[in-house]
Amino acid sequence: MNSKERVLAAIAHQEPDRVPTDYWGVPEVTKNLLKRFGIEKENDLLNRLEVDLRYVKPSYTGPN
Repeated sequence: MNSKERVLAAIAHQEPDRVPTDYWGVPEVTKNLLKRFGIEKENDLLNRLEVDLRYVKPSYTGPN
């Protein structure tokens, strides 16, 4: 199962191959993990940790 299938199965109350995982870490922890694993990009760290969920963080543009 890929991440999308795993999360959708859990939402549909079906049994995925494993529990979907998420990652929330303060910037200092994330920085230390990147250094520890020798990784430059946060997304590569999430892949390494087999994290299933991603968050969209759009920039605030303010009122028009």
